[in-house]
Amino acid sequence: MQLVGKVFAQHAGIKVWDEAPAVWHTAAHMPARDSERHGTAYAGRFFIYDLDTIAEFLRHLLDNMYVQFGYQLLRQAIGTPMGTNCASLLANFYLAMYELAFLENLASLANNAMNPPAKQTQAKQILSSFLMTGRYIHDLLSINNPYLKFLLYTNQTLFYHDLHGIYPDTLLLKCAHSGTEVPFMDINIRPSGQGSRLTTVLHDKRRHEPLSSLFIIKYPHISSNISDTAKFNIITSQYHRFLSIILSKTNFVASMADVIMTLSRKGYPIHELLTRTYFLCWRHPESYSIQADRMITEISRAVRKLMG
Repeated sequence: MQLVGKVFAQHAGIKVWDEAPAVWHTAAHMPARDSERHGTAYAGRFFIYDLDTIAEFLRHLLDNMYVQFGYQLLRQAIGTPMGTNCASLLANFYLAMYELAFLENLASLANNAMNPPAKQTQAKQILSSFLMTGRYIHDLLSINNPYLKFLLYTNQTLFYHDLHGIYPDTLLLKCAHSGTEVPFMDINIRPSGQGSRLTTVLHDKRRHEPLSSLFIIKYPHISSNISDTAKFNIITSQYHRFLSIILSKTNFVASMADVIMTLSRKGYPIHELLTRTYFLCWRHPESYSIQADRMITEISRAVRKLMG
């Protein structure tokens, strides 16, 4: 139950106590006075709940989800409706419980001295294969993991049924992409060309089917009725976004040049965009291990190339 506390503690306004000496699993262990259960500390208003109460909250939420279509009122029995505030958190927590149970079982097989050495060795090999397997909400990424397809579901087993798979077979996992280059979220993961190293480049779903045929307004026009700070902060936000997800310097330069050109077509003065980009490069001299002057020179050259 500790993971419940960790998940809910991420939310401002909710504090779950699950650690000694105040282990409050039931209402009997809660603070006696109501005034001690809420207040304005912890960087904002807070409420203290015991884990049994939170479990009851979740049970009530999942059992009372209704959707209205015209004059029909329907109860959703599977999953949570889109728009429910905690839907993604519940889904994440639900999958995390299966993943945790799988890894704990696998670790026990690898570390159990009663198991034959060959069995321990293979369990450790499987564990190491899952180092490059991760999930974000409902997107699962696996790199060089030959065991995943044999351990996707709990009805799949290895080691003479000692090791069960990860997810319940009620979940249907579809392989969206596979190969030497795959898109994941807003990046493409591909070999860098330097041995076994990988690199990442920007992946924009709007440039691929089915979204490529749609008219999508990407950035506000310079004449839009929002503050100049908000408009020009597009450069700042995109710079930091690219810096955090793109490993390829060449693709970073091309992506920044594309943003600058897109904004210039919407009336933004290109010299102002380049100036702001220069100061960002100057403030982050560690970016791709090149000097700010060289970085802005390469971005400017890429912009001129796009201008023709």
